[in-house]
Amino acid sequence: MNPDGSHVSLIMGGPLHNPQWSPDSAQLAFDGEPGGNQFEVYVVKADGSGMRQITRHPLGPGGYDKHPSWSPDGTQLVFWSDSRDTAITEHENVFRINVDGTGEIQLTHSQNEPRLNYGGYDPDWSPVP
Repeated sequence: MNPDGSHVSLIMGGPLHNPQWSPDSAQLAFDGEPGGNQFEVYVVKADGSGMRQITRHPLGPGGYDKHPSWSPDGTQLVFWSDSRDTAITEHENVFRINVDGTGEIQLTHSQNEPRLNYGGYDPDWSPVP
């Protein structure tokens, strides 16, 4: 929509959450489950075309890759993920990934933090000064 609230348009529907504009405003990153019960991170063009799944949670359905945030240059995202190493341990960690879905790197290692701590929620990439 325009800043004055006019020209509202639906880009896409579904159980989608946490939209974040890319630095150049050409794309949106978001998390959601457009195809089932597995939360992943996606990127879509500003007009709603070209949706791409960026993350692939190793546990499949029931996994959570959420809350993406763009790098200042628009080439990478940070996000949090739960229980990537086992279905029993419940913890969150922050990961970085290239926008093309390659080069995933775990940035935090909070394997012993209980899920109720919510330590990994809402990572945010600080802009370069």
